[in-house]
Amino acid sequence: MKDIPGKATEQNSVEFVRNQPSPRFIKSHMPLELLPTVVNSTCKIIYVARNPRDVVVSYYHFQKTLKRSDFHGTFEQFCNNFMNNHLHWSPYWEHVKEAWAMRHRANMMFFFYEDLIKDLSGNIRKIAAFFDKTYSDEQIAKLVEHLKIENFRKNPMINQPARSDVMQPKMFIRQGIIGGWKKMFTAEIEERFNKWITDNLKDTDLAFPS
Repeated sequence: MKDIPGKATEQNSVEFVRNQPSPRFIKSHMPLELLPTVVNSTCKIIYVARNPRDVVVSYYHFQKTLKRSDFHGTFEQFCNNFMNNHLHWSPYWEHVKEAWAMRHRANMMFFFYEDLIKDLSGNIRKIAAFFDKTYSDEQIAKLVEHLKIENFRKNPMINQPARSDVMQPKMFIRQGIIGGWKKMFTAEIEERFNKWITDNLKDTDLAFPS
């Protein structure tokens, strides 16, 4: 489970979730193989995958602010660690491929982050139907406005500085854009990433939105 910024340390994430009334919405970065009782239950799962190029950029900036990781290396070094599975929450490909293979299960929806952003209202309707909910066009439009990244970033309930002993004094939500990697990648890093992605996709029908 992902720690909640600013949440008191006297209870960990698992205890916090256990104390929440049902129905509960739980966000986790854990791979599905470590959540067998969830996967093999009636719990509904929404899995969101993101282009690994943007993932590594987002993760790099996050690790730079996280005091417990204390990462002082270069972006290129971080990319090497990411591709070689030398970071927390690695390996990336096994995580995504496992969910992709389960995407047709009745209790699961698989989304690409890029698709969610491009058609937020359409995907909100799909998710609502998945949870057997119905909303008016006005409610959908209001939710779309609420969830736009520029508004999401201003939401004090979501984007708040974490405790000073956990992170540098920066906001939790950064950019959330598609293709931000293009401003960070050198030609050499891009070439290596392209090969790494091609090698890992060659035996699967998984394909990220272009």
